Amino acid sequence: KPALIFVHGGPGLNSHDFEVTTAQRLSDEGFLVVTYDQRGQGRSREADSSEFTYQQYAKDLRLIIESLHLIQPTLIAHSHGGSIAIHFDQYYPGMAKKIALVSAPLNFWDSISSIEENCASKYSQNGEIEKLRELAYIHQALFASPMNLSGKDYAYAVGSTFTAGLDCGLYSVKRSSPKRDQLNALLKANPMTVKLSGQSSAMPAFLSNENYVHGDSSEFVFQNRAHYCGIYGDEDGLFTPLVRATLQSTLNNPGEELRFKLIQGASHALYIDQQDAFIEALQSVCKIK
Repeated sequence: KPALIFVHGGPGLNSHDFEVTTAQRLSDEGFLVVTYDQRGQGRSREADSSEFTYQQYAKDLRLIIESLHLIQPTLIAHSHGGSIAIHFDQYYPGMAKKIALVSAPLNFWDSISSIEENCASKYSQNGEIEKLRELAYIHQALFASPMNLSGKDYAYAVGSTFTAGLDCGLYSVKRSSPKRDQLNALLKANPMTVKLSGQSSAMPAFLSNENYVHGDSSEFVFQNRAHYCGIYGDEDGLFTPLVRATLQSTLNNPGEELRFKLIQGASHALYIDQQDAFIEALQSVCKIK
């Protein structure tokens, strides 16, 4: 069976939602599906904070592949998992057959700016002045003087930005569907969902260890785009239309088959929002067979 490894987002999350909603569906399609929680996150054990780095996460992924005797698996890399998968590809070129970037930013600065732009627009429309001020304060901390922040303050500023995105509804679709409601109900009913919420010690240490704000993988992906594909939702507030257009031009090469798919009616967790379209895109655009 062709092997797929789901690399979850974060830092500070886990693979539980994908396991509950989507892994079995892909298994039924004939794939060997592997999920795991990254070091210090979800069900993984606590670890030395100095080990929360891209290099260590890449090494962990290599050990999983080797221990399961997988031959060139495809990495389904969601959100921040995209950065981990790209670094894995840099450290261990050719070990993965393909990397499917799913709602994955290539440039952290662009992602933060997208959240700020989208939230500022909503806060202005609603007259939420205090929230606008808080957003401006976070922007100043992250972009004007990021090197002056301690690891704890840095993690707070980054976390506050993504929390603002949640508050603005940037990760949710405008209209749900019966299928999406069914999958979310399945997730909510699972006893592990609440238990795993917030089970992470990795985020502050990771942000302290890595120059996260200035991370940009665009050039590497552009140079190796035959090895990549991208699946994104048109309602994902983590990306402005301009950023999505940049992602598309990074992945696509004129005259060749398209490597980028924009799914309508999907936000950040597009494998839940539009599961059928997501799986179809994996097969038709990413060519996982």
